[in-house]
Amino acid sequence: MTLITRMARLFKADFHRVLDHIEEPEAILRHAIREMQESLDSAELTLGYSRQRNQELSDRLKELELSLEDIDSQLDLCFESHKEDLARALVKRKLESNALKKNLTLQQTALQQSITRQQEALAQNQLSLEHLRQKMECLTNYDSSSYPTKDDSVLASADRTHIDDTDLDVAFLNEKKLRNAL
Repeated sequence: MTLITRMARLFKADFHRVLDHIEEPEAILRHAIREMQESLDSAELTLGYSRQRNQELSDRLKELELSLEDIDSQLDLCFESHKEDLARALVKRKLESNALKKNLTLQQTALQQSITRQQEALAQNQLSLEHLRQKMECLTNYDSSSYPTKDDSVLASADRTHIDDTDLDVAFLNEKKLRNAL
């Protein structure tokens, strides 16, 4: 790597760091939340289309089942009437319908797996969005004067801690035992 390339990367890195400090974190976070919400809306639409397609496939499979039942009854009639040429055409149609049914079933299985993946991804992304919103809320509600300092928070937590006399007696005996063992 040449010296000029290294210097350019160093300058670029420093420039990006300066820009990060200049940019307003709240604005960046709001923009990220908007983009994420748009992405979630798009994913929900895609999931809706997938569910609709799945329902269409289910309806088509039901129609094929009825058609196959109808073909079977027609085949029974053809064989009873000794019309083998008609029966042959119906057997061909039955084979085609079964092949179509198999194809649609495979499509539906793949689509259902896709729907499951989409739902999982959507749930995960919704959690991420909620996490970002919580960060945004913390950032916008943050006021350094309203938060206690480190020492104040330790003292405040000590005031809220209630130590039972029994716990004190047991801890005292343990400390005494440790000291006597030495």
